[in-house]
Amino acid sequence: FFTDPATTEIYTLSLHDALPISVPRFAAQTAEARKEQGQDIFVFPNPATRESLAEFSQFNPNTDDPTGVRVMFANLPASRNTISIYTLAGDLVETIEHDGTTSDCPDDLGFGNCGGSAFWNLVSRNGQEVVSGIYLFSVESADSAFDRVVGRFVVVR
Repeated sequence: FFTDPATTEIYTLSLHDALPISVPRFAAQTAEARKEQGQDIFVFPNPATRESLAEFSQFNPNTDDPTGVRVMFANLPASRNTISIYTLAGDLVETIEHDGTTSDCPDDLGFGNCGGSAFWNLVSRNGQEVVSGIYLFSVESADSAFDRVVGRFVVVR
């Protein structure tokens, strides 16, 4: 709720309506930078807890995004990439297509899968919210200058 001091009228605004949201973005990593600095792909927040997700990217749930939360994969290669997310048992949870060749994300609020960042709403390819656990990810690039990268992150519900 927001009260206008001049008129004492009360307004109801969502956080989305009231404040501009700043989404952290990372530049896509070039092959030269990868050679110099090594691969540094990471998931944020990690661990993905209720508190850390609320601070990072809490939005109102809707039919396209039933959880209203997202994690970010950062420092992705400047190439077309496929991010595959697995359970520890090796079951495929979700696949994300990422375009690191484009830095201008046309998606709403900057949560597009381009530049050096990609986002996942913690919903499986079957449309179910993922449960607490350790998840593995693999980033495979269409550009042979980038090796496949494997990492892990934690979700705590």
